[in-house]
Amino acid sequence: MKLASDTPFRRTFGIWTRKALERYAEAERTRNRLGPDLLTGCPEFESLLEACAADRRERETLETALANPYFPISVVSRTHFRNERPELKQHPEHWDRVLKQRLVLFCSAFLRIWADLHLFDRDRVTSIPLDGNPRHTLPDAQWCRFCGNCCQLGGTIPDPPEPICYPGYWYSYIAGDSPVVQEFCPFLFQFFGQERFFCAIHNVKPLTCLKFGEADCRRRRAERDRPSRGGEPVSGNAEPRLGPTAEDAKPGLGVPRERIRGRA
Repeated sequence: MKLASDTPFRRTFGIWTRKALERYAEAERTRNRLGPDLLTGCPEFESLLEACAADRRERETLETALANPYFPISVVSRTHFRNERPELKQHPEHWDRVLKQRLVLFCSAFLRIWADLHLFDRDRVTSIPLDGNPRHTLPDAQWCRFCGNCCQLGGTIPDPPEPICYPGYWYSYIAGDSPVVQEFCPFLFQFFGQERFFCAIHNVKPLTCLKFGEADCRRRRAERDRPSRGGEPVSGNAEPRLGPTAEDAKPGLGVPRERIRGRA
């Protein structure tokens, strides 16, 4: 994982990310219990907080979100903090401040979603119980690889299945109007630091997402891996349409404007 490292904040974020993924892998290998301070009770995390210059409230937000075993650490690293992003090479001090703000905002959005998942029962809202037990297994008798590529998009139609009604701000988040620049769906979770990603609201996900099937997945993977003019594969950032969008939806699946309410 190649992260931007030309400023203190980005460098310390990259160091902590690698440490966090190493600790997840070690816990899985040894089958040790995952303590609440597995990721945040280390010098690398203290350095991250210092580099972020977080106040007490921001510190609590970062500690709570980044310690959650379903926080998408790898996706955040590969999108917002990816070294190949051209804007990160321009005005590094400015982008350092921007990324600090984005990380805090994304953590806040993650915790807001996490808090409201109980409305749909955390044991049933997705494909596994969200109870912090790493011994649960994501279903494997189906076509999904849990790569998360279908969820790396700037927004889609927030059309819940009947009779589901989302919390107001969910409509905005799903549509791409979350508090932070949306590189991927904020409902994309990661499984204990593994390269396995899943929809946090799989069992109540929008109809547009529900329509995305195996054939769509194969087509999008082919688009992603298609060589560019320079002979290199097209990356996820260069080819952002990796998931269901408005173009994939059938007429009539949209949500009435009055239902898309509430901005974070």
